Amino acid sequence: TAGGGGRSVAFQGIRCSHRPLPGAPGCVSVLAEAPVEAPLFDLLSLFYEVDLWHRWAPSFGSLGLRRARCVGQDGPLRLVYEVEANLP
Repeated sequence: TAGGGGRSVAFQGIRCSHRPLPGAPGCVSVLAEAPVEAPLFDLLSLFYEVDLWHRWAPSFGSLGLRRARCVGQDGPLRLVYEVEANLP
């Protein structure tokens, strides 16, 4: 397990884990880690343009990204996001 006792899975170099969010029924905390081969400026642009994620995140009908926002920052590269998505 990883991410505070949640379930973890690894596939093709991507590690994902999730756990229930205490005090928030029906909500989960998700962590995804993977090496990314891209220019640093491009990655930072994506991290800081959270208000535009809905334009490029995949969605179909009522499935997909509902909203995303940055809820905290502890340094220029330590950002915390809140993301709502409709899942099947």
